[in-house]
Amino acid sequence: MKELLVQMYHYVRDRFETNSGIRGLTAEELEQQIRHLGEGFEFIGPEDIINYFTGERRRLPDRACLLTFDDGLKDHFKFVYPILKKYRISGIFFLITETFMEGSVSTVHKIHLLREKLGTDEFTNLVLGNLKEKYSFKDGFKFLETDASDNYRWDDKKIAALKKLLNYKLPYKILEPLIGEIFNRCFDSSIAKEFYLTKEEILEMDNGGMVMGSHTHTHRVLSRLNGSELEGEIRDSKRYIEELTGRRFIPFSFPYGKPEVYNSKVLSLIRECSYPCAFTTVVGVNRGRINPYTIKRIDPKDIYRDME
Repeated sequence: MKELLVQMYHYVRDRFETNSGIRGLTAEELEQQIRHLGEGFEFIGPEDIINYFTGERRRLPDRACLLTFDDGLKDHFKFVYPILKKYRISGIFFLITETFMEGSVSTVHKIHLLREKLGTDEFTNLVLGNLKEKYSFKDGFKFLETDASDNYRWDDKKIAALKKLLNYKLPYKILEPLIGEIFNRCFDSSIAKEFYLTKEEILEMDNGGMVMGSHTHTHRVLSRLNGSELEGEIRDSKRYIEELTGRRFIPFSFPYGKPEVYNSKVLSLIRECSYPCAFTTVVGVNRGRINPYTIKRIDPKDIYRDME
């Protein structure tokens, strides 16, 4: 193998609202990308990459392409799965296990949904106002001047800084009740089944040749967690997927996926739990000898540039 290109997708819908808090690829655009990728690469399936890293397969095609989809979204059953079946391609779908085990909405998606419903400006003012009033956090508006472009390349400065504050900086004991309170005023509990894959849909996709992987239990930043919290995110999420699908080898995808989220403690536990491979959000095509636990991926917006 000379090159392994791993595509990373999240939201895939028939259309997206302008200026929404949720952005992604349309189903039509996904089909266009698949056809484009097929001109320069040979698609491989999840079993191919798993067998390669477990030693059961010695080689991959010289220019191999694997499709991956993060977060276990309803989009993936409604739009992605039919397209992959049409082109006879298998992909890896990384699940946040609290979503189907507990019927919960992860905090990161509560933020997306609130931005979509309220608009970014109203959401920002509401969050930062509550932080100041209820938690005595007075630097929220000042934090919006922070440069967070390394973490959020496709967002404007204000939105990138807000995301960094919420996803990386605020303690979870503040963040989760803060966002949860606002979310519960705007949405009812039925939203989880509408937004995420159900167990039945997961099994249908699994039986149709797709492979489910772990995206942790709650989608927290792993490097921020202590030992017992890490165990729950990494070990328990793997067990839930194994028990649901009956599969032995479960691949892993790091939430947020930058190098600062997978420190030595995190990588050690990934290996200890016998994950065959782990995928990052570090942008690039994998060439030469690949570390199976820090596999690079390509964002849909990077596809044409990185194929050149």
